Amino acid sequence: MPLFFSLRFLLFSAIVALLASIVLYRFDTFDPAPLPSDALVYSTDSIPPLINNQFLTGAEFIGAGLLNSPEDIAYDRDSGLIYTGCVDGWVKRVKAFESANDSVVEDWVNTGGRPLGLAFGLHGEVIVADAYKGLLNISDDGKKTELLTDEAEGVKFKLTDAVAVRDNGVLYFTDASYKYNLHHFAFDIWEGKPHGRLMSFDPITRTTRVLLRDRYFSNGVSMSPDQTHLVFCETPLRRCSKYYINEERVEVFIQSLPGYPDNIRYDGDGHYWIAMPSGVTTLWKLSFRYPFIRKLQALAAKYGFNTMIMENAGVLQVDLDGKPIAFCSPSSTNPFSMPLLFFSRRFLIFSTIIPFIASITLYRLDTFDPSHLPADALVYSTTSIPPLVNDQLLTGAEFIGVGLLNKPEDIAYDRDSGLIYTGCLDGWVKRVKALESCNDSVVEDWVNTGGRPLGLAFGLHGEVIVADAYKGLLNISDDGRKTELLTDEAEGVRFKLTDAVAVGDNGVLYFTDASYKYDYSQASFDFLEGKPHGRLMSFNPTTRTTRVLLKDLYFANGISMSPDQTHLVFCETPVRRCSKYYINEERVEGVTTLWKLSMRYPLLRKVTAMVAKWGFNLMFAEDAGVLQVDLDGNPIAFYHDHKISHLTTGVKIGKYLYCGSLLHSRILRLDLLKYPAQKSL
Repeated sequence: MPLFFSLRFLLFSAIVALLASIVLYRFDTFDPAPLPSDALVYSTDSIPPLINNQFLTGAEFIGAGLLNSPEDIAYDRDSGLIYTGCVDGWVKRVKAFESANDSVVEDWVNTGGRPLGLAFGLHGEVIVADAYKGLLNISDDGKKTELLTDEAEGVKFKLTDAVAVRDNGVLYFTDASYKYNLHHFAFDIWEGKPHGRLMSFDPITRTTRVLLRDRYFSNGVSMSPDQTHLVFCETPLRRCSKYYINEERVEVFIQSLPGYPDNIRYDGDGHYWIAMPSGVTTLWKLSFRYPFIRKLQALAAKYGFNTMIMENAGVLQVDLDGKPIAFCSPSSTNPFSMPLLFFSRRFLIFSTIIPFIASITLYRLDTFDPSHLPADALVYSTTSIPPLVNDQLLTGAEFIGVGLLNKPEDIAYDRDSGLIYTGCLDGWVKRVKALESCNDSVVEDWVNTGGRPLGLAFGLHGEVIVADAYKGLLNISDDGRKTELLTDEAEGVRFKLTDAVAVGDNGVLYFTDASYKYDYSQASFDFLEGKPHGRLMSFNPTTRTTRVLLKDLYFANGISMSPDQTHLVFCETPVRRCSKYYINEERVEGVTTLWKLSMRYPLLRKVTAMVAKWGFNLMFAEDAGVLQVDLDGNPIAFYHDHKISHLTTGVKIGKYLYCGSLLHSRILRLDLLKYPAQKSL
């Protein structure tokens, strides 16, 4: 069937990415946290009165091709040299002239790591916060490099970031994260947990002190002109804070910045300059507000896709009280105006991860909440496999009422008249006269319930009792001329999926409501949710009372009365179990335990439910069959075929096995004498 194959292939190819994305998401251990609420406030308080949004207009470039990602800048007023740390490990010295093209770049000292923050010591030495090495002292005009400190309180620095020097020689510096190094710094941002520290190092006592813990990516740091406090940045919070050295207290300096602060520098003229590698964008806003988006970004990064796209960087000038003065930034980025290489890379990233992000977003926002099934429902043993098997059920099978029976679900046989009664999807209870030749069989439209008749049984006076999925429990009498509603609720809870019925010899009706939450059209969601919404009930026609015998059943389905009338046997579909209910003792005992991955993993059932909401049915059924067991539940014979699905009823009438179906528009009949089950090998 090419069309079926192509549709099935299309369906699977469309959802494989969805499944893979969600499985990766659920099993990845990266666990981002919500950020503090004040970090999610976006106000205009930090927008200054003066703005230059054409930062690149008139800008000159120093050391083009000679400076590999220069991160921080320290200026030596005495020599007129600029010092900067590069990604290749070099601390370089730059002599800037009036013409940027005339500037001279010198490879000065290679730290062997990644020099970030730079500051000058009291004696002209250069103090380097090296991301990988720790706090370094470069002296003797670059001939000597000394490690000052690389741990505090027994915790090694992972990302030594920025440094400032007080006039007493004490060094103040940040370790942006004790968990992630520079190569993985984005994960610290995405995780949204405070791994940063503000510390001091006293060169005389050689002691390292932790001044502040639990900082959110503690970044740039600068000493105040009066030497009383430090100003340091926390990048993801878009905040700079003051740390008063003697008082050992913290207060906010400026917050709700227009971007994410990196380094902060005092200019000697009463101003701080705060560099921001990226402005606030919609993606950044969403990312910081919703931890699951940050988890998606982290997942994408693990597979080589960087979604930490920065744009509209700038520098904010503030006064000593943190009041904004001026903001310099380029114009808002237009990806189409960028070099083709960058545009192509960005387009590739987004076109690759958008389905991934969309999948997880839908998954997270969908309220469907499947639960774990009982452990015994996940046991797959061979104890229910009988000694006799016919695995070619369709071989020799005949079909009754082809095209006339619209998905006949249950079958009830009236021995007196020889008629078969069956309920169909179109609401009809039909009567079938099966003859020796199936082609000669006669199908009669008998009674239309106006619902979906499922279970059928005969009452004591020849009436037909119908468990109608939508209507409830019905009594059809007077040869079909009268239809009466017997019951459609119990204990104030309406039936949603009246399923099967059996009649005791005292006239009491026993029946199942497969789910009080989902109706027939939504039955698959009950399976997928994995919660017990089913009930076993009784209805007494004399007293007109409905009793709930058992609650919390997993899709309570078929039911049958035992020959000695002492107990019922009922089925729970998703847990592959049939149980006995002893009527007088009001107790239950298991008889036999009859999808593996989806039943084991709730996340797969949630995905299946989500896809079903979009019109795709993933509940593929195959290899349907009928199991014959004795009165103790011991398996005797199994009739099945991998080519058939959705068999719902198996009834032995004489030498024939009659099978109803939720999928096919006919009744299957198999001659058990001609096609018996054989001993399985």
